[in-house]
Amino acid sequence: MFIVLEGSDGSGKTTQFKLLTERLRAAGHDVDVYDFPRYNEPSSYFVRRYLNGDYGPASEVSPYTASLFYALDRFEAAPLIRQSLADDKIVLANRYTGSNMAHQGAKFTKAGEQRGFFVWADSLEFQLLGVPRPSLSIFLRVPAELAYELIKKKTSRTYTSRVHDEHEADLDHLKQSVSAYDTLCQLFPKDFRAIECAKNNKIMPVADINNLIWEVLKPMLPTPKHAGHSTVISLSDKEPLPEESKLSSTAQTEEVTVSKEEVAEIKDISLLAVSNLLGNGLRVEYELNWPPSSSRPRLNYFIPTELPPKLAKKYKSIMDKLIANYRKISKTLPGSTKKYAAYAVPLAALVDANVSGNVEAISQVLSGSSAAPFGELRQITRRTRAELREPQALKQIIKRIADTNLGANSADFDRGVKLIAASPKNELDLLADCLYQYSNMTRGEIAAQIDTWSYEQKATALKAVSSSNPGSVLNKVNYRFDVLDSLVNLENLVRNLKPSEIQAQPPMPRYGYQVSEALEVAGMDELFIECFDLSLELYSDLQAAGLDELAGYAVLTGHRQRWQFAATGEPILRHRTDSAVVKLLREQIAQTHPLISSSINEIGSEKPNNDKKIQSSSRKSTSMTSRKKRRTKSKQ
Repeated sequence: MFIVLEGSDGSGKTTQFKLLTERLRAAGHDVDVYDFPRYNEPSSYFVRRYLNGDYGPASEVSPYTASLFYALDRFEAAPLIRQSLADDKIVLANRYTGSNMAHQGAKFTKAGEQRGFFVWADSLEFQLLGVPRPSLSIFLRVPAELAYELIKKKTSRTYTSRVHDEHEADLDHLKQSVSAYDTLCQLFPKDFRAIECAKNNKIMPVADINNLIWEVLKPMLPTPKHAGHSTVISLSDKEPLPEESKLSSTAQTEEVTVSKEEVAEIKDISLLAVSNLLGNGLRVEYELNWPPSSSRPRLNYFIPTELPPKLAKKYKSIMDKLIANYRKISKTLPGSTKKYAAYAVPLAALVDANVSGNVEAISQVLSGSSAAPFGELRQITRRTRAELREPQALKQIIKRIADTNLGANSADFDRGVKLIAASPKNELDLLADCLYQYSNMTRGEIAAQIDTWSYEQKATALKAVSSSNPGSVLNKVNYRFDVLDSLVNLENLVRNLKPSEIQAQPPMPRYGYQVSEALEVAGMDELFIECFDLSLELYSDLQAAGLDELAGYAVLTGHRQRWQFAATGEPILRHRTDSAVVKLLREQIAQTHPLISSSINEIGSEKPNNDKKIQSSSRKSTSMTSRKKRRTKSKQ
């Protein structure tokens, strides 16, 4: 579990952080603590200079720029946090992403712009930089005027030469940051909970605030690893808990404006943008009717306006060749094998799509993506290029940082599916929850009784529950996979499994593609391979011209891409499908949760995958001009 304490300056957050750490450990939990920003670490260099006013007044520093300073400090700490979580410890952080969103979000005067910034910041931290997402962030709420008076009593800080840093010294900023925290609690009630720490314009007793925090966390905490003890808190200011000391009403809001479900109908959007939306967890429905029939004249593919004239001419020429090849392949392939023609469609192809979600959130996802150019953004949002320039520039800065620090691309081409996380790790840990409905004991009593059973007894019980009521078991397990497959197959996977979270890497031809035996039987394999050669040629030319963000338009839907997604066991183990990818998912689950896997009778038989792999179409392979040589090498 990953818990974060957030709070306006002067809320007593540091005191509560120390008390909560002691209380968790006293209750028998292993706890690792992190304090952000990490002023003693090199990664906080820009944060310290920013708070010291070295870049000018904080109010004049762009919220997007300042956000990068804090985000990189968390990026540096992310491996440590992941290791703590992997060691089954409770992670407790003093400030995290919420602080950045609130303090920088306070700089916006318009609600729509502020909400857009929140979505951008969320994407920056958790999707682009991949820092761990907290289970819950608790906001200790203190009115700004009261907090300002409490700040005056603070001693000087080590990270600034001033008595108060740029944020603490500005009362207006404190007011706006409290308001921003309130908005976060309203928009994201599952991620942020507010606790009122003041009553009658006075700060509440420390122990009372700590008890309110504990009341929120206690139902969520896992079973303690060690025996706890009763001396949790002993403070002289302990008083009876006032009945009116409830959670802030903002934390109890059920109606969330930002998540209001809408369907945006988008005309002529590229498959690259569709892939981008899917990779950010939005639901997209479209029908690939490409290229359009002559009876309905329209654009066939997206043409970036940023292309220089000579490259634009070649871009159009290759796209037209791809269309001609696609039509010939589609016309020649018989019956059900026509589906393989879709693998030769470039991501520049335009389709009509229905995007489910909040329109503002959709535009924010696209505006924060280096893969979606401004020409397409203007079809969804009327925001100008100038309004999007700064987030886009930051995106490129972060990409360079990632390229420098993350090393070369993966050379692991052949591993199509990898299970990277399973919760719970031990499938027998599900027993207490699964048997709860069959008993009149508390869950704790059930768990204690199960601990006395032998392994055979536990295994028999879990198999029985899994066989008789599989849904009750499979909905309690969660898996996270890394998948390498074509965009066509990945889209089908998303459609069938409905994952709770998706992250996609930028499309590229590096991971290669597959040629079905049906294409060879129909004599279309040569033409099919030519499509991928043309794709690689255009992709390389766009990269050589420094247009990396546009190179994705040259990638074909048949190129293998790397995605990461999370889903429960229910759709994976019980969905009836012949998909080779789903079969691999099940095989991975069987290695981690063998009892559950063997007990599910609805899996069904899987058809063998007869596709033959073609070697990665990297630049190295382009030197092979002979089709015959390429096919011979791939068969070997």
